[in-house]
Amino acid sequence: MKSLLSAGLAVALAGCAQVNLSTPEPLQVDVKMKVDVENKGGISAKGEKSPLSAAEERRMLSHQVQELKNDRKAGEGRDGLLVLKEVPKDPTYADYAKSVVAKENAAREKLFQEKAEVEGKSVAEYAQEFAERAREGSFPGEWVQADDGKWKKK
Repeated sequence: MKSLLSAGLAVALAGCAQVNLSTPEPLQVDVKMKVDVENKGGISAKGEKSPLSAAEERRMLSHQVQELKNDRKAGEGRDGLLVLKEVPKDPTYADYAKSVVAKENAAREKLFQEKAEVEGKSVAEYAQEFAERAREGSFPGEWVQADDGKWKKK
């Protein structure tokens, strides 16, 4: 009986051994985060607001434009402009989609003007080249308009 008690006591004491839970280096946590930041224009040295370039405007809108394309509501038109192919049924979403398309197209037209001047081309020529690059850069399943005016999913 004494030996059984001694064995039980030995097991109980051995079960209370100290366990080191510290790590040699601090734990690192990887976090993926999506942040949309919108800047409505910078402040110039004179304290005046400076307008955004067409590229900056398009960069700010790129996420919203891609969402509309992913939802198959908008597509790349043959004239280089974004086209709202299907107006959403939800009035709030429809207003949002129309606003995004209008802002994107205004930025694209501004870009066409800027680039056409720099490259010595007409705005129409540059817009046509832009449309071709936009079609090529579209993801599978997105709407694109061919030169003949017909719409298809890439």
